Amino acid sequence: MAFISFLGTVGTGLIGSPVGAAASAIASGIFNGAFIGIGHNFLHQRDNVRRHYQDIAGLSSAEFRMHHALSHHPYTNTVMDAELNSLLPEVSFFPVKKTTAEAIKARLALSISCVAAVPVWQLQRFARLVSGWDGGRYATSDKLAQLIPVAQLGILTALRGSPKGAVGLWMLSLMSTSNLFLWLNFLTGPHFNDECWHQGDMLDSRDWGLCQVQTSTERADMSHKDNLSANCINVAAFGLHHLHHLFPTIDASELSKLVPLFEEHCREWGVTFELMSREELRKGLWKCVDGYEPNDRPRNGIFRSKL
Repeated sequence: MAFISFLGTVGTGLIGSPVGAAASAIASGIFNGAFIGIGHNFLHQRDNVRRHYQDIAGLSSAEFRMHHALSHHPYTNTVMDAELNSLLPEVSFFPVKKTTAEAIKARLALSISCVAAVPVWQLQRFARLVSGWDGGRYATSDKLAQLIPVAQLGILTALRGSPKGAVGLWMLSLMSTSNLFLWLNFLTGPHFNDECWHQGDMLDSRDWGLCQVQTSTERADMSHKDNLSANCINVAAFGLHHLHHLFPTIDASELSKLVPLFEEHCREWGVTFELMSREELRKGLWKCVDGYEPNDRPRNGIFRSKL
């Protein structure tokens, strides 16, 4: 897959038409966006080279591993969740009442962030590495991995002969990756929905496993079948996310094997788990962004008491 990404960059550089080159850059960015989900799968496992797939997409697998594995997973949708807090104070996903002006400001901030996030993160990391001010956060392999996007820019510059045009195509590719990851996987995925539990909502149990189920939802159009195509899509698109949170170190391609056992266990203990359409996920996201009153009922599990 890394070789295909390389071919995409070369193809973008060789296309003479500006419109064709731009279309190729967007396509390459979309393809590279799949590397975020694939790399995420491997950073939960023993240290391996495949976690650096995220670096191809303009992220940092080293930074992602820290905030994702050490904050998001153990403290999902709480004030200790670094990913839920990543856009504060402009955008809050916690239950809170907002004025119309605050809601509009939050929507605008989120829309801009989805376009600019990955390019800005990449430029910030490169600036830190060049200046030598990385706070000791990167191992040697992580520093080298951050040169992958820079190498993509170098290829584009060499093939097009125009630094300005190459930078434009490079940024367009990174922005495409940013939009794909944030809009389709991150924000309209498992956690950013008013129907999911967030700190401040009703909680029916302090059991960690049940909390993980309540903080997630699942896309109805994602297949839960145990076959090659469904498993590949789930790896790249953060599918079967409730099971991933219960068993984060199990390879995502194997999670579908646990679906029958999970469903049987939920029936035995009276735990409900509902799927949501893309439209429901989209509406739930914007309801979070616009502000909402704390939910007085859990989405999943047996009602007990507010904690």
